[in-house]
Amino acid sequence: MAQNPYLLAADNSPALLPLLRENPSLASGQDEHGYSLVHAAASYNHLDLLRALIQEFNVDVNLKDEDGETALFVVETVDAAKCLVEELGADIHIRGDDGVTPREKIEVEADFPEVAEYLAGIETERSASSSAAAATNGSIETAEMPPVPEGLAVSVGSMDQTADVPEEVDPEFKRRIEELAGREDFHTPEGQAELRRLVEEAVLGEGLADERSAKMCSSNESSHSSATAVALRALNSTNTPLVRRRWMDGIVCDPPYGVREGLKVLGCRDPEKTPNVIVAGEKYQLPFSFLFVDFFYIAPKKPYSFLAMLDDILEFATQMLVDEGRLSFWMPTANDEDQELNAPTHPCLEIVSVCVQPFNRWSRRLITYRRMPDSQVDQEKLSLHKRAKHEGVTADELNPFRERYFKGFKKEEA
Repeated sequence: MAQNPYLLAADNSPALLPLLRENPSLASGQDEHGYSLVHAAASYNHLDLLRALIQEFNVDVNLKDEDGETALFVVETVDAAKCLVEELGADIHIRGDDGVTPREKIEVEADFPEVAEYLAGIETERSASSSAAAATNGSIETAEMPPVPEGLAVSVGSMDQTADVPEEVDPEFKRRIEELAGREDFHTPEGQAELRRLVEEAVLGEGLADERSAKMCSSNESSHSSATAVALRALNSTNTPLVRRRWMDGIVCDPPYGVREGLKVLGCRDPEKTPNVIVAGEKYQLPFSFLFVDFFYIAPKKPYSFLAMLDDILEFATQMLVDEGRLSFWMPTANDEDQELNAPTHPCLEIVSVCVQPFNRWSRRLITYRRMPDSQVDQEKLSLHKRAKHEGVTADELNPFRERYFKGFKKEEA
């Protein structure tokens, strides 16, 4: 049976390097999520393996996963960060798809503050060195531009810094925003919804919000012969903006397994140390001169238990599904009965089907529940039902499936 290099990397197995020397292409390989051996070695603090991957097998130290994140985003120790930055030349300024650098991400998540502090110090030190060099030379040197890809043309110019920025304010937008700000219901949900609408029109162009809304409704009506349109939303079910009432017929989801990266949920692990919102962008001034809006921010996140996530999905379904409504989701588990994770339960939900998709050493189950009418719910069990509290700090402690996955689902010796 072929050995899994990612499991070998997680365990820092002595069998990995011989395997890579026999098959050098494996060293720079990535799984379906872009996870690489470099990410694994950095995350698990296997520094000798990390050095070998970069120096012996010439793997790109800035190799990115599907989220545009390099290994520096997943380090958990200062030693690993130093190895990547000072020895192997990792770029500390790379931004992932969410627009943040490794230091910004680690700082916000607050799991490894010493790593964030180290990266902040490196940024300050390099910034000071650049400023000193510029002062010595009497000018700021322009970084050499990379070669232009074949088939592309680039025109370089400069802006006139003395040109005046137009101060003209759209009088119609100014009138509408002043009128809205003076209303008594400005701070109500209705008032804030109207404010968001004005902001959208300002950014997208006058009237575009109405046009887009009309197109969505028209498309929905033609597809489903219904005038009722519910827009697609990406949201957090534990901090949902949806009204908590039973109106959904069905919920289908494929929750993250938390294998490649530990699970996170919106919130502060330590509210006194981490603010609720950390701004990570400049304010954008709308066409009316006195209103500024922050379009870029990072909501803080805290470690999330895999089992707690499943409990939260069931609780969310209980509050949102109509009688006989259905909830279906995938749940991973080990094939070995001794290591199998039990399907989560809730007094208001009944399991109606379980479909199994087996893999090598693990499988996943498609579990479907029905929302029982309140008349069928055991009220005594419901009153005693409490959301399980899952203790732990590290990704493995909070996720038994992840821990067993990286151990190859080996049975623990008695």
